[in-house]
Amino acid sequence: MAVIKTTPRRILSFAVDIIDACNLNCRGCLTFSPCAKRTEGLKMEPEQLDRDLKRISELFDQEQLQLITISGGEPLLHERVSEFPYIVRKYFPKVHLRLVTNGVLLLRQPEAFWSACRDTGLVIEQTKYPIELDFDQIRETAKYHGVGCDFMDDTGESQKTLMKFPISENIMNEDKLRDQNERNNFMRCWEANQCLRLGYGKMYTCSRIPHMELFNRCFGTDYPISQADGIDIYKAQSSEEIFAFLATPAPFCRYCMPDKITGGFPWGTSELDPHEWIE
Repeated sequence: MAVIKTTPRRILSFAVDIIDACNLNCRGCLTFSPCAKRTEGLKMEPEQLDRDLKRISELFDQEQLQLITISGGEPLLHERVSEFPYIVRKYFPKVHLRLVTNGVLLLRQPEAFWSACRDTGLVIEQTKYPIELDFDQIRETAKYHGVGCDFMDDTGESQKTLMKFPISENIMNEDKLRDQNERNNFMRCWEANQCLRLGYGKMYTCSRIPHMELFNRCFGTDYPISQADGIDIYKAQSSEEIFAFLATPAPFCRYCMPDKITGGFPWGTSELDPHEWIE
């Protein structure tokens, strides 16, 4: 696994989180979406994605792109969600394209949304949460509109559980952070060089770093995010430079605690307690 983590990729798959807000408010959310209920979260304009994907298309060949995911937060809360798939296809006509959603708003979507999915070959990927939703009707509605629809847990049961990916409570205490080595943490991390994110002109090796400012605003913490935690796609000179960056530990990695990741918790909503994330 360590070799895989630090070996630069040759094929790129990444997500674009178009909105921080979510309507399910999951406890311990990996992108800190519950924090958007207390402090204003970001909402990407389609024009921003257009600029960023234009730049990505200048750096990467078509064959180097495998998958682009539109996500959040809950992407269906974005009133211009239907525009994003067309922007992806404008620059990457062959890439696999999906939208990850909790499904709560799927049956309320206008024809423009379903047309955008059908026209661009986008596949809806829904997480099955233990909430009152008619999954069969969602599947049939997507089929009616000629849109692919997959479920992350397609066993017929809603068994979504939660995991805790803790970050260190010792934000600035250098003595206690001495053993928190960013390279060791990067090697052990479930997300590093796996759950890549593109947003606002930068690319990141995981989903947490680009959302850490939301967490800081919500709880008044001061976890530092530096320029070195993401790579500026407008300053990068090649795809090789970006691949090498994504396979390198970021300074923020020192605050994560991959050895203490735990899972199997019953799904539940956040109480906006920072210790849902901090240990």
